[in-house]
Amino acid sequence: MTATAEMIPLASIRAEVQIRMRNGLDEDSLRELAGTIREVGVIEPIVVRPDMTPGGTGYIVIAGERRLLACELAGLDAIPAIIRRVDPKTATAIQAIENLQRVDLSLADTAQAVATMVASYGSVKETARVLGKSVSWVSKHQSVAKLQGPLQAALLSDECQDAELLLALDQIRRMKSAAAALMFDELLNGMDAGTTTRASVREALERLKKVEAASQLDGDEGGDEGEGAELPTSTSTKAMPGMSASKTLQLLDSCAVYARSAISSIEGGNPVAAKLLMQEFLGKVTETRKGFAEVG
Repeated sequence: MTATAEMIPLASIRAEVQIRMRNGLDEDSLRELAGTIREVGVIEPIVVRPDMTPGGTGYIVIAGERRLLACELAGLDAIPAIIRRVDPKTATAIQAIENLQRVDLSLADTAQAVATMVASYGSVKETARVLGKSVSWVSKHQSVAKLQGPLQAALLSDECQDAELLLALDQIRRMKSAAAALMFDELLNGMDAGTTTRASVREALERLKKVEAASQLDGDEGGDEGEGAELPTSTSTKAMPGMSASKTLQLLDSCAVYARSAISSIEGGNPVAAKLLMQEFLGKVTETRKGFAEVG
């Protein structure tokens, strides 16, 4: 059965910050809608719920805050509204579902809506069920809502609308190496210039992961030959004294990783990061040469 709208005085309706969308709430957009409402009226009723707070009277908007504000600008006294007697959690879900169906919704607003839903429903899985989205989609946008610092600023300013790019950049931001910090700054600056792409960030992340993995391997004390998984050895490589064949190859692989990463940084126009990577490379070369010198 279709709910029937009734005219409700604007003075008895208030908006409550549950899921606030920025798109369409700017003054120019509202004035344009107000002009349309003066000409043809409100085509689609808003949705409200009774104000059940202690001492509360009137109604709270669930869906249609933009139409409500435009009616106020148009000088109307009342607006057609459908009354839904629902609890705040259900109201949040209705509001989120309506807003997430908008084609002009920004990434920041989508992420905020999803985060509010997850907080309301208590789990990513339940939120995904209510919204009819995949669990991975909900998790991704929940993570976007948690971005901090310059990435949060880029998100809120609508500088970047690519969730995967921002989350990959955040992984680089959380890495501890100096090379990662420099790479992060370079990629962040590239967002302003339009040179930072999802592909370039993923490539940088994979390169830094290899360097980080090589550093962790080089820091291991090693062990007996039979302990742990060993890298395959070639017939042309002999183990250095006091080291397993696996440790020998790890050092050689580290040299190769640092060298390739340094070359990529130079080609990418980041000489500072390249210098740091070359310093690491030379350190591994020196360590490797010392090992082989003992053979003689």
